[in-house]
Amino acid sequence: MSIQRFMVDIETLSQDTDAVISTIGCVAFSTNKIGSTAMFYTRVSIESCHAIGLRMDPATVLWWMDQPNAARREITSREGLASIYTALQGLADFIQSEARGREIRVYAKDPDFDCVILRTAYQRTPIIVTGKQIGRAHV
Repeated sequence: MSIQRFMVDIETLSQDTDAVISTIGCVAFSTNKIGSTAMFYTRVSIESCHAIGLRMDPATVLWWMDQPNAARREITSREGLASIYTALQGLADFIQSEARGREIRVYAKDPDFDCVILRTAYQRTPIIVTGKQIGRAHV
């Protein structure tokens, strides 16, 4: 059975499982060739996350305030934002499109952070994620 691998990275405004998600990035990759084969990236509306009960943590927000300007702009600029619904549906569509029916393996620097927060967000929306078995792995 062929496996399609994905590396996912999110930025959040909390370290809890119900964190507001400010960005979602994902690349499809193969162990057979160097480089990614496709990528997905979106910035997410904080208000839309709040509307489904995701939360911010003051300590994490203060940490972001100490980051370089370019990093802060990614979470504070109001241009080009997607709602959490649009962002999550886009991520699901990207993964399904790239997987092409293969088993899916999702990698993250800490899958107990990124994947758990994404799962919480999906559970708070009507978006249904389908596909062959999805495994997760630590980088």
